[in-house]
Amino acid sequence: MAKYLDTLQSAPAIMLLALFFGVGFTIGHHFFYHSLVGQAVSSGYHVPGVDFTISGQQINIAVGSAFAFIVKALFGVAMSSAYDQTAWRTIKGRTSEIGAVDDLLAGTTNGLVIFKFGLWKRYPIPMLLAVVFWTLPIASIFPPATLTVQLTGLAKSTLQRVPRVDFLSLNFAKLPVPVGTSVAWVYRGPQYSVEQVVAGTLGGGQILPISALSPNSSWAINFLGPALACNPVEPPLHQSIIQNIIEAVSARACQDSYGYLSWAPQLSTDSWTLDLTTNGSLPFTSNDNATYVLRSGALGPVLLDAPLSLYVATIPSMIPYDLSNSHACDTVIPTLQSAAILKCDLYNASYVTNFTYVNGAQNVDIMINGSHGAVPYLSSAGSASPFGGQYKDGKMVPETFNLTIIENFAYEAVMEAFGAVMSIQGAWPGYSTVASNNGTLSLSESIENVFANITISLMSAAALQPNYSSPYAPPETNEILWIAYGIAILVVLIGAIVGLTSRIMSGGSYSSKFSTFMRVIQGAHLSTSVQAKDLDGKNPLPEYISKGTISWPTSEDLVYYMPGGKEEAQGGSAAHSSQLLRE
Repeated sequence: MAKYLDTLQSAPAIMLLALFFGVGFTIGHHFFYHSLVGQAVSSGYHVPGVDFTISGQQINIAVGSAFAFIVKALFGVAMSSAYDQTAWRTIKGRTSEIGAVDDLLAGTTNGLVIFKFGLWKRYPIPMLLAVVFWTLPIASIFPPATLTVQLTGLAKSTLQRVPRVDFLSLNFAKLPVPVGTSVAWVYRGPQYSVEQVVAGTLGGGQILPISALSPNSSWAINFLGPALACNPVEPPLHQSIIQNIIEAVSARACQDSYGYLSWAPQLSTDSWTLDLTTNGSLPFTSNDNATYVLRSGALGPVLLDAPLSLYVATIPSMIPYDLSNSHACDTVIPTLQSAAILKCDLYNASYVTNFTYVNGAQNVDIMINGSHGAVPYLSSAGSASPFGGQYKDGKMVPETFNLTIIENFAYEAVMEAFGAVMSIQGAWPGYSTVASNNGTLSLSESIENVFANITISLMSAAALQPNYSSPYAPPETNEILWIAYGIAILVVLIGAIVGLTSRIMSGGSYSSKFSTFMRVIQGAHLSTSVQAKDLDGKNPLPEYISKGTISWPTSEDLVYYMPGGKEEAQGGSAAHSSQLLRE
């Protein structure tokens, strides 16, 4: 048992065990903090017998600090043992000044020694280990500070990121980067991902598939997004549109029959106002009153004080007629009086949605609550900082953005992509058709619903979802913990390797015990005699001793170097040494 304990107290065992247990406690610190992730912090624990309460966070920080303290202590033990081996190996291998040896052997008890540059010239490796020993406590400062508390909701369900749409992204509209002297970001239409979603939703007649978290899951999302409000046009405008269609049909001798028309309003002839009774809102344009063309623009009106709009006209009673006879106009024109004409305005709406997936089957419930204002046309964003958001004392605050401008561009892109698909003409060249009488929704409800489906379908496009890889997101707590502990483990491991190497080269181990000094000094050779008054060993060290040198003979010569010769050395006598103490 005694031999086993002696083995554990040897320098190699101390270095390796301290390093091993130090690494073990760092791992324990990591798992302790990991167990606290996402856990609610208790309000406090009452200490029995005293009017004192300890919060759960205080206990967690105290435990983390205890882990850090133990790690620091164990690494310090390993480095201290490694330093002793290296220091003794260094001073016994050369002749050294006693003052330098005195300072070197105090490297782990006096931190000021590392600032003595003379020692760095003579003993660079031991001094490096001394620096590591004194800087190790720094590694124990950061890990406890990585434990933080954040406000979070207590939910019975799993907290995960769900698909959503980011209207504050620049991935909706084409905004070419300004070149040359221009500083304006000009709107150039919707990006391909927006057009793809709009076409896919309208073509499929339903919300596009959105990736679910699992085959059986559900979640709710409330957000602001674009929506349409469709209402019948005013009677004067209704009559003007009917008359415009009659003129367009009559220009071709009523050989075309329109069951459906859609167009975006444009500016009137003065190019500044939107005349609701003349050519600004009419579907067909003509320069000579002989040739009529349906408006080609998909976005309008281009006014800052009017919402983006889209006109839709349906004339189902016009479809079934045979227009091949010469009396086509007499048959078709009267049917125009039954046309339904709507004006759909774009506005910022509050969406309340619920997503449900059962065995992978998608079901989305949509409810729109209230309006947050109309969305007007925005052609460009100028100035030196087009998206500058906040101002203070007349100056723009750096790194802030006007989110309203970015959101307006996104809504505008969705509206134009929708208008591009809707702005078509359903012309029938005289073939008989049968109108369907089936239908449960009005025209206005159908258009509003399909646009809401498009808004939800935008979540299916990865480019239109939020970017969660923000550089401002806080790093993981364990990264900081392992950076600090990792550096400490690395330098302690290097120190242990140096210490073990010194031990192997020395053929044995050294320590800072009194017996080590007593035995080593017996065979030492001093270049100067120690006066009787200085034999008590009190500080400070006399200058003549400090400047003296000390050296050791080899292990073989040491036996014959004893005062009594080889026989006395074998007998174990160590009473006097004339080489050490001379009167």
